[in-house]
Amino acid sequence: MFAAVVFEGDLPKEADARLDEFIKKFERIYRKKLLDWTGDIDTDFAGVDVLINGWVKENSKKGKKNGSLPWKTDEQEPVVDQAAK
Repeated sequence: MFAAVVFEGDLPKEADARLDEFIKKFERIYRKKLLDWTGDIDTDFAGVDVLINGWVKENSKKGKKNGSLPWKTDEQEPVVDQAAK
């Protein structure tokens, strides 16, 4: 498994170790699902948002400052092409 992190500015201290810890935790929690993945992300990895949110909040200056989750945006209404109607 691999993970990528995008950040702004200098590489935070111990960034590699923190990401490695996250991956190990993810693999420990979702081990069975990783071995026998059905392709249904929502079901197989239910709760992963909580895990990711916690890691982002703990390792993000923006997340610590205002409690927002910089990686996630609000769901938007689908764009409907009025000309197609």
